Amino acid sequence: MIISIDGLDASGKETLANVLGSKLRLKYPIPVRVVSFPDYTSESGQLIKKLLSGDLSSIRNIIPDDEWIGIITRLFVINRAEFFATHKEIDVENEIIICDRYSASNILYQGQGLDNHELYDLVQFNNQLDYEIYKNPKPVISIFLRVNFTELKRRLKARRQSKAGVEKDVYEDLTFLKASYHLSEYLITSGIGKDIFTNIINETMHQNGDVVVHSPNECADKIMDFIDKAVANGSKREVVKETAEMKGVDPNEINN
Repeated sequence: MIISIDGLDASGKETLANVLGSKLRLKYPIPVRVVSFPDYTSESGQLIKKLLSGDLSSIRNIIPDDEWIGIITRLFVINRAEFFATHKEIDVENEIIICDRYSASNILYQGQGLDNHELYDLVQFNNQLDYEIYKNPKPVISIFLRVNFTELKRRLKARRQSKAGVEKDVYEDLTFLKASYHLSEYLITSGIGKDIFTNIINETMHQNGDVVVHSPNECADKIMDFIDKAVANGSKREVVKETAEMKGVDPNEINN
């Protein structure tokens, strides 16, 4: 079972993924892994690292925008395919794999400046690459961690101060972050993103004029509700049941 958590830079995906992993290990009698994409240890990951550091700018300057979007989208999809091909010990059918970034991030970072038709085409192209051509496992639950822009900006600023002297990647830019934020909101409100964000977690909310920030623990509890409902509705139910029985655990206890 793949559970993907996508969101913008500084939204807290990594922290949430780890907190959720701890909760799942306590509740479900099957292995739980937390992985992060892109995987920089692979050959495709090394190329992505060069891309994010700006080392491919000379190549970028000679490639038309529409072709560049296709190339970069394919590169990130290949990175996921290379990860699963390399890590054959991962059993997607009998484990829970929480992914810090997955397919939806392709749209968030490559979809800026596109009109409705182009955005729709990008979503379809991305899904075809991911799940039909490269056969990457499709998330059973895909989460988008939604944080308002003021909070994102505050966090990114704090991150920069804590990493003074560390080279930032090309996406860690306030102008780019703002454009990505507006795109994410449009994908949510327009419905174009319904096929890539099946569940929205509002980490920040406005209450009485104030911004309330929900803790990673609170956000993880909401995702646990989604997972419990998926299991109750039969998604991966037999896998959980069989694995529980193999481990000598009563499978009826998994929803208690």
